[in-house]
Amino acid sequence: MPTPCNDIRNEFSLAHSGTAQSERQPWALQSDYVLVDERTYAQWIVFVRDYARFVQYHNLSNTPDGNWEAFWQANPAIVLANLAAAPLDDFRKAGQEIFIELQKLDYQDNSGPSNIHLQEHFNLLFDLLTTLAWQLDRHIQLLPDDLPSKDALRSRISQALRPALGQWIAWQKHAQTAVPALLLNQQTTLSAALLNLRVLGATPVPTEDFYTAPPASLLFSDDWLPAGETDWATYLAGIVPAATIFGTDPSVPAATSFAIRHYFFTSVYEQFLQAFALAATEAEKALQGLLTNWNQHEPHFALFLAFLRLLSQEQAYLNTLTDRHLRFYFERVLRLQPRPAQPHQAFLTVELAKHVATQLLPAGTLFKAGKDGLGKDILFASHADFVANKAQVTELRSIFKAPDNTTLYQFGDSERPVYKNADRNRYYAATVSNSADGLGEEELTTADGRWHPFGNRSVDADTNTWQMDLPPATIGFAVASHYLYLTQGTRIIDLQFNGSNLAPLQNVKFRVSLTTEKGWLERIVTVVRNGDSTYHLRFTIDADEVAILPYQVKVHGGAYQTAFPIIKAELIHEAGQLFAYQALKNTTLSSLDLDVDVTGKHDVSWGSSTGPLDVSKPFHPFGPSPGTGAVFVMGDKEIFQKKATIDLNLTWKDLNDGTGYYTGTVSGVAATTRYDVLDTGNWVGNTSKNILPNFSSTVVNVAGIVLGDNNLIAPDFLGNTPYTSQSRGGYLRFRLNGDWGHARYPLALAAYAKGNGTSPALPDPLYDPQLLDVSINYSASQHIPLSSAATGVEPPAVFYHLHPFGLAARHGGTQNISLLPLLVPQSVINTPDGTINNVGKDGGEWLLGVEGLVLPQVLSLLVQVAPGTADPLLQKPVPHVSWWYLSHNEWLPFASREVSDTTNGLLQTGLIQLSVPAAATTDNTLLPAGKIWLRASVESAVDGVSQLIGVHAQAFAVTQIANDNDPALGAVPLPAGTIAKLRNPLNGIKKVVQPYATFGGSALETADKFYTRTSERLRHKDRAITQWDYERMLLQAFPQLHKVKCLNHLRYEPGDPQPIYRELAAGNVTIISVTATQQDKALDPLRPYTSLADLQNMQAFLAARTTCFAKLHLRNPIFEPVLVTFKVRLYDGLDESFYETQLNQDLIGFLSPWAFNNQVEIDFGGKINKSAIVNFIEERAYVNYIEDLVLSHTTDPSQQDVESVSPTKQVSILVSARQHDITIIQDSATTEWLEDCGCATNPDGKQLIGNVTYIRAS
Repeated sequence: MPTPCNDIRNEFSLAHSGTAQSERQPWALQSDYVLVDERTYAQWIVFVRDYARFVQYHNLSNTPDGNWEAFWQANPAIVLANLAAAPLDDFRKAGQEIFIELQKLDYQDNSGPSNIHLQEHFNLLFDLLTTLAWQLDRHIQLLPDDLPSKDALRSRISQALRPALGQWIAWQKHAQTAVPALLLNQQTTLSAALLNLRVLGATPVPTEDFYTAPPASLLFSDDWLPAGETDWATYLAGIVPAATIFGTDPSVPAATSFAIRHYFFTSVYEQFLQAFALAATEAEKALQGLLTNWNQHEPHFALFLAFLRLLSQEQAYLNTLTDRHLRFYFERVLRLQPRPAQPHQAFLTVELAKHVATQLLPAGTLFKAGKDGLGKDILFASHADFVANKAQVTELRSIFKAPDNTTLYQFGDSERPVYKNADRNRYYAATVSNSADGLGEEELTTADGRWHPFGNRSVDADTNTWQMDLPPATIGFAVASHYLYLTQGTRIIDLQFNGSNLAPLQNVKFRVSLTTEKGWLERIVTVVRNGDSTYHLRFTIDADEVAILPYQVKVHGGAYQTAFPIIKAELIHEAGQLFAYQALKNTTLSSLDLDVDVTGKHDVSWGSSTGPLDVSKPFHPFGPSPGTGAVFVMGDKEIFQKKATIDLNLTWKDLNDGTGYYTGTVSGVAATTRYDVLDTGNWVGNTSKNILPNFSSTVVNVAGIVLGDNNLIAPDFLGNTPYTSQSRGGYLRFRLNGDWGHARYPLALAAYAKGNGTSPALPDPLYDPQLLDVSINYSASQHIPLSSAATGVEPPAVFYHLHPFGLAARHGGTQNISLLPLLVPQSVINTPDGTINNVGKDGGEWLLGVEGLVLPQVLSLLVQVAPGTADPLLQKPVPHVSWWYLSHNEWLPFASREVSDTTNGLLQTGLIQLSVPAAATTDNTLLPAGKIWLRASVESAVDGVSQLIGVHAQAFAVTQIANDNDPALGAVPLPAGTIAKLRNPLNGIKKVVQPYATFGGSALETADKFYTRTSERLRHKDRAITQWDYERMLLQAFPQLHKVKCLNHLRYEPGDPQPIYRELAAGNVTIISVTATQQDKALDPLRPYTSLADLQNMQAFLAARTTCFAKLHLRNPIFEPVLVTFKVRLYDGLDESFYETQLNQDLIGFLSPWAFNNQVEIDFGGKINKSAIVNFIEERAYVNYIEDLVLSHTTDPSQQDVESVSPTKQVSILVSARQHDITIIQDSATTEWLEDCGCATNPDGKQLIGNVTYIRAS
C-alpha cells in the first residue's frame, strides 16, 4: 500500500526527547556545587561524639583512664543527630548491592553464584533490616518522655513497622530452618563495603539472636508488641516460620530467587527503607527545635552549640568559594555581567476635565506609583507624545459565522469540540459582546470576566460540541413600497425575484413581516418556483386580518427612511436545519416585481351628483332621480396611487328586464354608463363601461378598468375623502348615458290624472336603481429595478438589506446587487508562503461604537486579553485582523498608515491606535446612529485571537524609570490602581487610571541563571544552527516554556484535507514546545499547549537568528490518549463511587505525571507498559485485585489491547485519557483460591487465581 505523501515517516530517525528547563544548567555551574564544607549540625554533633572517644583522661600515673565519651551520651540532641545524620544512601546502596548479587544466578545452567554466596548475602539482608528496626527503637527510647518529638517518632515508625517486623522474622525463621538452609551466618563472600556497613553506628546483629534467648539489650520496646502480647521474648519465640514467599522448589538458588522477586518480600523491604528515611527527616526537624527551643542543655553542651552557631558563619562564607570562582571567570575573565533588573511597564488611561477637548502629554511625562520599601518615589514615564481626547467606547457588538465544516482545526485533537452539523454556516450576533447571553441581560461567569470579541461560545460536555452563547443573527431584505398599502379585503402579495443564481431560493423559508397599525404582521413563507422558472415569495392576507399601513419608527422600530409600508423577509434559523445564507450569498438581483391582488375591498369613498353616499345600506348610486349625465363617483387613495386594474362587484336591488317599469320611451334613450378619471382636476377618458344590471341578474361584475400613469396620485396614506370640486385626482366616475324616465314620469302621471284614468293609461312604476352592495377587486404590479434607475412617474420603491444590527438601502447602479447582505467571510486571505488559512471558512466581526470623537482624530485603545486563550492548534493568517470604519452605511478600510497595533492581531495585550478620518459618519442605519462605528473583522480562524478582558480608550504606555529604588521592586508586579496621579499635575487631566497590574518587571538576574545563560550564549553565539541551539535559545527567551524539542528535516504544517507531516523534508525545521502548567493555571494539565501568541513570538525570535534557507515550523505537540479498560475489586466496606473516581484520578496521575508536577519531565517517544499499570493499580491501598486489563491507544488502530503503547509520530506525546473504563466487581463475583499467602485480611488466607491479573498484599 503506498504511503500518503502528506504522511511520511523515517524509521531510522534518532530518538530525541528535547530539552527541559531543568536540564539546562550543568551541575558544575551551580553555585552550591561541591561545597568546601557540607557538614550539617547533626553531622558535627555526631563527629564530636565519635571524636570524644579519642580524648582520654590520664590518672596520676599518667596512664589513660577513660575518655570524654560520657559527656556526649545523655543529651537527646545526640540521639536525634545520630538519626538525622544517618547514612541512608549507604544503607540503600548496600541493599541494592545485595539484591544484585542475589539476582546474578541462573540455576538452569549452573552458571550462577555458589550457594554459599547466596546464603551469606541473603542472611545479611535479613540481619540488616532486623538490626535497623532494633536501632530505631533504641534511639527512640533514649529520648526523654517529655520531648514532643518522641511520641511522633513512636507512632510513625515503631507502630508502622510492627506488622512488617513480625512477617520479616517469620520468613527468616523459615529460611534458617529450611532444608537446605537458605541462610549462612559467615562473611567469606561479602564485599568490603558490606563488611564495614554499620546500622546507625551498630554492626548488623544476626536476626536469630533477637528471638533465641535474647539478652536484655536486644529486646524491643513494648511499642513493637502486637495487641494482646505482653512479653517480647515470648512473642518472638511464638512466631511461626512462613514459607509463603519461597515457592515450591526448596533449592537455594530457586527459593532465593523466588523470594527476592516476590511482591510481599519487596513490599516489606521498602517499608523498612521508608521508615528509615522518615526517621531521619523527623529527627532533623526535632533536632532544629531542640537546638533553639529547649532550655535543658548542659552548660558544656550549650557552649558547644554556641560554637557551632559561630562556626556556621565561617562555614557559609567558606562555601561561597564555588560561586566566587564562577563569578571571577564570567565577570573578570570574560567581562560578562548579570542582566540588570528590568523595569515595570504599564498601560494607563486618562480622563479629561469637562472644559478641555484635548490635552497633550509629552513623551517622558512622569506618573507616581507610591513609594517603595526604601521610602523613595516609584516613577513611571510615558513612552511617546500622547494627545488625549474625549472619545470613549460605549458599545461593543459581535457577529460570528460558524464554519462550513464541523472540524475546522488545522491541527486536530481527538478531544477537541466540534460544531454541530446543523450549525454549519450559521450566523450569530451579540448586541452586547461582553455579556453571557449576548444581550446584556446575563453577566459573565468566566474567569477574569473574559469574553470573545467575535462572540462567546461554550462546550457542551455531554456531546463535546460547541454551544452558542449568543442569539442567531437577523439576516434578510426588505422592500418599502406604496404598493404595499393594503387596507382591506383578501390581499395576495407576490414578490418575484429577477437576477442570477436564483435556483437556491427554491423552498427557502422566510419570516415575512409587514407594517401594521400596532406592529408587524408576521408569517412564514416558502419561496416557490413557477412553471416559467421564476421564483416567487407569495402569500395571502385574509380579509379579517389587519390593514397594511405605512411604516412608523415609534411603532415598528428600525431606521427605515421611508413613509411607505414595508415588507421584510428574514431568513429563518430552524433547529436542526442548515442555515440558508451560505446557499444564497451568491444570489444577485437585477429587479423585483411586486404584485398585489386585492379582493373584496369596501372602504372606498362613494358619491353621486347629490354628494357623498352611505353604502352601509341600499343607496341610489346616481341620486334619487337620476337623469342623463348623473354620476356615480368612486375615490380611493390606496388604489389610485398604483397602476391598478380595477374590477367592480355590484349587487343591484332589482332587475331591469325591460317590462313592468316605466320606460319613458317617448323621447328617452336606454340607460348605460361611461366612466371618466379625474386628472389634475379634469375628467378625462369618457370610456364606455356599463355598470347597470342586465336583464338576467342583479349582480354585475365590471372588469378591466385600467389606471395609467396620468391617472395616478402621489402616495397618500391619510384615508379617503369625498370628492369635491377642489379634488385634483384619485377619483373615477360613472355617467349615465340615458335615463329611466324620472324627469318625464311626473308628466306621465299628470296626463293620466287629467285624462280621468282612461287615456292615457296609468304609467308603469319607475325603475328605482338602488345598490345593495358594491366592492372592488384590483390588481397592481410594480417593477422595481435594482441595477438601473427607476423610470416613470411613480415614486420608486426602496430595497433594503437587513443586517444583524440594522439595515441599509441598496441600489446596484449598473450592477446587480445581492439578495442578502454580504457578511464575513467575504474573501480568502493566504500567507506569502502559500499555506491555507481559511480552514473552515469561519468569520467574525467585532463592532465598536465610539462617542466623543471630533473627526479627524486618533483613538487610542488598550485591549487587555486573557493570555493563552487563542486556539493553539490554529495557524494564524497573516494578515488576519483588518480594521474598518463606517461611512454612509459602507464599511471602508483603514489605510495601513492609519493603524498601529501592538496586540499582534488581538493575540496579546497592547495598544491599538486608529487615525479615524473625517469620512467616518454618525448618521448610519447599519448600526445605531449617533456614534462612530469601527469594525475589526477576520475572514477565517476566528479563534486565532485571544479572549478579551477589557477595552479602554485614551490609553498609553509607561515604563518605570530609575530612581535608586529598592532592588526587590522588580520581582512583584504592582497591582492595578497603584499608578494614580501625575507627578506634576495638569489642569486638563481629571483622572489617571491604571486598569491592570504592571508587567515585564524582573529582579536582578540570579547567579545560577546568569551562569546558565552565558555558558549557553558562548556556545550558540546567538545563532540557531543545531538542535541544541534552537532548544536552549527558546528556553532562555521564553521562560514560561517547560520543554522544547527541535526536529530537523521534519515538515509539519497545515494541509488540505490533512496536515502535512513528513519526517524526511530537507530544509525544514519543526519546533515542538510544551508550556509549564504550574506557571499558567488556566492551562489544561493534560494538554499543556503553548499559546498561539507565544508561538508567533517564538517564530519571530528564531527568524532573526537562523539561516534564511531553513523553513521554520513552530508547533504544539500531538497528545495521543491512552485508555485503560479493566475490572477492579475494592476492599469490603469502601465507597465504590468515590474510589472509582479516585482510581481514575490516580491512574491519570500515573500515566501523565508531568501534568501535575513540573519536576517530572514530559517524555517525547516514551512507551507505557501494561505491566507497569498493573503494578501501579495493585499498589493502591483500596484495591483488592483486578481483572481483564486492556491497554489501548485511542487514535491508533494498530495499538489496541497491546502490552505497550508508543507515540505514532516524533511530535507526539502519550497522555492519559480523561476517563478510563473502570468496572467495579460486585460481591456476587465468584472467587477461586490457590495457595496460602499469609495475608490476614483475605477471608480464606489464599492467593487469587483464574483470569485475575494480580492480588495485592495486605
